Amino acid sequence: MKIITVLASLLLAYTLAPAHADYTGYSGAPGSGGACAGACHGSSNGTITVTGFPTNYTAGQAYLITVAHNGGSSIENFNASVRVGSGTTNAGTIAAGTNTAVYNVGGETNGVHFSSAGNASGTFTWTAPNPPVGAVKLYLAGHQGSSVNGKNTEVVLTAQGAGIAEVNRGKVQSAEFRLEQSIVNRHLVMRIDNPETPARVRIIDRNGRVMARLTIAAGSSQAVAWPLLDSRNRRLSAGTYYAVFDAAGVHTLAKFTVVAR
Repeated sequence: MKIITVLASLLLAYTLAPAHADYTGYSGAPGSGGACAGACHGSSNGTITVTGFPTNYTAGQAYLITVAHNGGSSIENFNASVRVGSGTTNAGTIAAGTNTAVYNVGGETNGVHFSSAGNASGTFTWTAPNPPVGAVKLYLAGHQGSSVNGKNTEVVLTAQGAGIAEVNRGKVQSAEFRLEQSIVNRHLVMRIDNPETPARVRIIDRNGRVMARLTIAAGSSQAVAWPLLDSRNRRLSAGTYYAVFDAAGVHTLAKFTVVAR
């Protein structure tokens, strides 16, 4: 009987442990431990809200994100992170704010949660990536009330980067994209290997403005020498730019610098 009592106590402790604010790595983002912030139990239809995350972000800009609830119990805990597209790479950086702390665990290396359990609201700052990386997604999972009967909320919000819109890409293919040189003054030579479908390259500046658009035909591997002319046939001024390659299943960004002749 004593052994059974001890085992029951351990199981109860394990069940309630996730309710503590130090439970991390469960924002629901790809590569995380799943959507289980605060507790792995309870029901859906929580009332947690997320405000301040932009629909369209500006590279390098800081955004104040607020996590709150509009009814029911206080928020026992939440986990949140921001990723590039639908992948596992972090998008920008997260810094702690009111009632929050950042965490770094396997599968979620720049997450944020409450610094202590049971709050009505909290804030954190998300600084958008610079240069922009296309669509990014904020993932948040939170829990209200007790670990057994409380409410769970899962939130996924998407922001588009200036000049690089994320699209539905379908099956990954074998195309590869690279630049011959990263510092150029006459031509930018781009190598495209195995483009099984038509592709496109966008040249964007540091502010995310599209300076030129190039079309790459499907077929064999090829080299494209672009003469550094924008869409109005004007030579790019000296500075840093990005070549964004898009093909079915492939999205690649490469940085290059134009120097004066």
